[in-house]
Amino acid sequence: MPDMKKYRTRRINDAVHGTIGLSEPEMALLSTQAFQRLRNVKQLGLAHLVFPGADYSRFSHSVGVNHITGRILDSVIQNTGKELEDADYELYRLAGLLHDVGHYPFSHTFENAVSTFYQNQSQPMLFLDDTDSAAHPGQLHPYDGSKTTIDSLSHEEVGKLLLEIDPEVNEVLAKYEINPSSIHQIFSRDSSQTGNVPAFANLISSDLDADRIDYLSRTAHHTGLPYGSVDIDYLLSQMRLDNENRICLDPSALRTAEHFLLGRYFDYQQVNFHKTVAALEWALHDVVYEMLRLNKFDCSPNGIRSKIASGEWYSFDDSYIMRLARDLYGDTQSETIRAKVTAITKRIPPKLIGSFEFFEDRTKLTPYNFCMHFLSEQIEKLGAEFNIPKDLWFVWGSWKMSFTKSGSYLPASMTRTDLEENADAIAQVVRIKYGDSSKLINEVSRSLMSILAQSALFSARLYVILPQDSDKLASQIADYVENKIASTGGLANWFREQ
Repeated sequence: MPDMKKYRTRRINDAVHGTIGLSEPEMALLSTQAFQRLRNVKQLGLAHLVFPGADYSRFSHSVGVNHITGRILDSVIQNTGKELEDADYELYRLAGLLHDVGHYPFSHTFENAVSTFYQNQSQPMLFLDDTDSAAHPGQLHPYDGSKTTIDSLSHEEVGKLLLEIDPEVNEVLAKYEINPSSIHQIFSRDSSQTGNVPAFANLISSDLDADRIDYLSRTAHHTGLPYGSVDIDYLLSQMRLDNENRICLDPSALRTAEHFLLGRYFDYQQVNFHKTVAALEWALHDVVYEMLRLNKFDCSPNGIRSKIASGEWYSFDDSYIMRLARDLYGDTQSETIRAKVTAITKRIPPKLIGSFEFFEDRTKLTPYNFCMHFLSEQIEKLGAEFNIPKDLWFVWGSWKMSFTKSGSYLPASMTRTDLEENADAIAQVVRIKYGDSSKLINEVSRSLMSILAQSALFSARLYVILPQDSDKLASQIADYVENKIASTGGLANWFREQ
């Protein structure tokens, strides 16, 4: 069983959780440059331009996740008598600490821009010529017309690289005889080596995990919004294990779990998907894309590996990107790019012209796709009508905002591949214990999630970057779009001018 004194070797005072205890290995990893870098990566991207206090870092969040992971494990051990080896206890806490260590600057928006950029890049597929390797070693065939795309790395994959090749991180892990791949398998839910996701991976990635618990509490604290006002202490105290060793909750915590899921939903709507936050994040996405196009930095797998090996990764943070953005404003001849840089550096966000928002069965994408297509079609016409370049318009969409990772039922049309891909999502749904077994929360008839889990909020929005002091023009454009929508019949019932 874990020696709990070990996890109180050092203490940190945290604004959200109070006193947080850390072990020697945790403190050593926290002191590495790779982890200290997270002080300069904001958890919520550009949300602080809307909510001034929402500028907390991935550093404080990661320390919080480490702490909550330990609390959940403590609760499970206390409530069930589960015997957990000290090495396993340590691994799960370390996975909580390091789950975000590979995040790019500005987190998900930057990662999405990197993914989009490399998906759009094609290069010739070259083949080694082995017909005369002695005379011409490494000779390449001429380009034959085929192409390949360059992959990009998710933040989990960057985290894996850091665990594998960062010299400071490696030194700490080696000193304390900790296997880096075991940590990565937990926070990435990797089953490739053993055939199974690590037993308690839901601690770090699920509908109710240490990551989301800290995120919701910390965001509420820093934004002043009430959606994180969930009884976390009670929720953590009701952690149990079922007869298949799955983490679940006592039935008495059902309402608290529902409150958590609802709070997370409202928090995402009010913060991450806030109309101005989403607009600014779009501008940032396109600015990052332009930097990649101009080769201001290399985020290909080889580029990231090189950054880590050379130590350049340690300064690859939010401040670095903002400096490059200001330089880009002076260097570029594109007025479109200048407008997008101005949006994020001077906080002059794109204008929301209008949006469709509606609840629908999470599996029915046709209405959402129709709305997205309709708004996309309008850009060409609106550009001509109001003499605004096409690149200053943007259609933003979200169709994944649901209450749980899996719905109340699976469509009969699902293929075997679909079912296999959905299996891990189902495994991440909150479970409620009944007897020795447990049920998914969306299978509990008295739970709100038995109804809400099958629904998702679909959103489609139209934005445009306009000159300053152009509220009148924005209103004219909104009226024009609304008239267009009115002529389509059913769409008008979903359209709301903001």
